[in-house]
Amino acid sequence: MYEMKDLIQLLRYCSLIGLAAAYLAKTKKGRRPFVWFLIGFSFGIAGLFTLFFLPKLKKEEKKEPPAIEIEPSLNTKGDWYYIDASHSQQGPYCFDDLKQKNLTEQNYVWHEQFTEWKKWGDVFKA
Repeated sequence: MYEMKDLIQLLRYCSLIGLAAAYLAKTKKGRRPFVWFLIGFSFGIAGLFTLFFLPKLKKEEKKEPPAIEIEPSLNTKGDWYYIDASHSQQGPYCFDDLKQKNLTEQNYVWHEQFTEWKKWGDVFKA
């Protein structure tokens, strides 16, 4: 049977390999360190060796929404409304809040300056 000293030494070895895998995963490969700690701890050198064959993950860049160009004559002050996907009227919103709603060109919007509802794409050029 194993002695307690042997089990402690095995745990140290597994932890060391797990820490090495976590460190390399985070710094060199852009991967989740906790997952790779568990893989290194569980599979030892084989888990660490696998890490070297994996490609580096690219970080996803947050894309800024496109700038919205407004008709020069349109006053953006005042209350804005829009029709959502379930055909319900939403609002009132200020113009800056309305821009955050990720409306499509087909959504209808209304402003106190309008006489009728207009399509977002007709009023604004993305």
